[in-house]
Amino acid sequence: MLYGLQSRVVLQDSICDQYQSQLEAQQEKGQQKKGQLVGNGLPQLPTSDEFTMRVLKFHNAQAAQETTWEVRKVDQENRVTLMKIWKEEESA
Repeated sequence: MLYGLQSRVVLQDSICDQYQSQLEAQQEKGQQKKGQLVGNGLPQLPTSDEFTMRVLKFHNAQAAQETTWEVRKVDQENRVTLMKIWKEEESA
């Protein structure tokens, strides 16, 4: 009877240790998310040079993307007008 109780206590102790380690890992993970900006590892109050460089790169990429979209839009408009002219000449 005594051995049965001891084995239960040992088993419960090992299970409690396992749950405690899982809980600590979950809490650490939750604390890490609070200090990140959009999950990319940057702090919420970014003042470092690295963050400002990332912001500048992002803005430059956005500007480049906008110019490419504008160029594509102008090209598409030119194609449409050329197609209209071509169809008019074909029908005439």
